[in-house]
Amino acid sequence: MKKCILLFLSFQLFLCFSLYAQVAKIIDLKGTVKIKKDLNTRWEKAKVNTYLNKQDQIKTGNWAECTITFDEELKNILTIKENSNVTLEGLKPGKVYLPRGRVFSLIDDLAKIEGFQVRTPTAIIGVRGTGDSVESGIHGTKVKCFQGKVNVGGQDDQGNGTGNQDLTQGLGIGVDLAGLLSKFFDLTGGDWDDWNDFLKYVQRLKSKPEANDSGRPLGDSGHDIGDSFGDLRDEQRDDFKDLDFEEFRRSREDSGDSQPRSPPKR
Repeated sequence: MKKCILLFLSFQLFLCFSLYAQVAKIIDLKGTVKIKKDLNTRWEKAKVNTYLNKQDQIKTGNWAECTITFDEELKNILTIKENSNVTLEGLKPGKVYLPRGRVFSLIDDLAKIEGFQVRTPTAIIGVRGTGDSVESGIHGTKVKCFQGKVNVGGQDDQGNGTGNQDLTQGLGIGVDLAGLLSKFFDLTGGDWDDWNDFLKYVQRLKSKPEANDSGRPLGDSGHDIGDSFGDLRDEQRDDFKDLDFEEFRRSREDSGDSQPRSPPKR
């Protein structure tokens, strides 16, 4: 009976830690970026190190960008370009709704974010590889694949599928307002320049070449991105340690054993 109680408590802690690990985080900002954490709240100025939850909205202004990561190793990154509107529809798997604007995504660890997709009013883009851009506007959706493979599915204004295509490296495809897919087109030199600039930017974030007065790394725009997902989990782990001790104490009282003993080590 005692072993069952301890196993149950251990499982609860493991489940809680796993759930808290499924978060996204803002790691860099440029220009004016606003965030809306709740449908009933006002838009607020976004800040680096803000943890994001399902249904959070992000809006970028002129010449502005917001970069978020879905893991602490910065292997799954999404950059929201200027004049864009984004809603996080899911965190695990990562799902992003893009009614207007443009995003670049680099997904290097599909095991951690399997099923990652970007949805627009006319298309659903599922990542099957590593790198792509998605643009949504008044003329529909445009998808470009730079690395790996991307699945593009069209949808009409009722949400009904209109067909889908696998997009491979070096190709792009358009989806019109009726959800109909165009023919493939080759990426231009300008497209590749944009992608290479994005890769260099991501590499700078990963290498963290600069540090502030606290000795912690800075993002490309000079923001402190030293707080890791581990910092959040450490805080939560302390909270759960207290909860674990209380549950252990109660289980001892329920079993009639009032002798003071230490709870199991984690």
